[in-house]
Amino acid sequence: MKTILVDLDGVLNEYDGQYVKDFIPPLRKDARDFLQLLSQSFKVVIFSTREEFLIRDWVESNNLTQYISSITNVKTPAFVQIDDRCINFNGNYAEAIENIKNFKPFWAKSN
Repeated sequence: MKTILVDLDGVLNEYDGQYVKDFIPPLRKDARDFLQLLSQSFKVVIFSTREEFLIRDWVESNNLTQYISSITNVKTPAFVQIDDRCINFNGNYAEAIENIKNFKPFWAKSN
């Protein structure tokens, strides 16, 4: 089974850029369904720089344990990564530089 790394803040929770060390924001709407679907075909690994014990408590309190294979803060080999702060490299360095200069996560974009 292939592994998918899923970022915690901004993907699974309602993170809005305001980092609080000992508090993980609430679960995003539809995140449970998303994880359930992923777990049917992939080994789902939560990726975060937060403390693992804090993430484990959050996962348990949101009844997500059955969908998560593990938690890590190390970039492990994976089929794909899902993150709110990524640039997809398409082979063009000039475009990558422009994408970096203009980057904003979805939750920071003005409407």
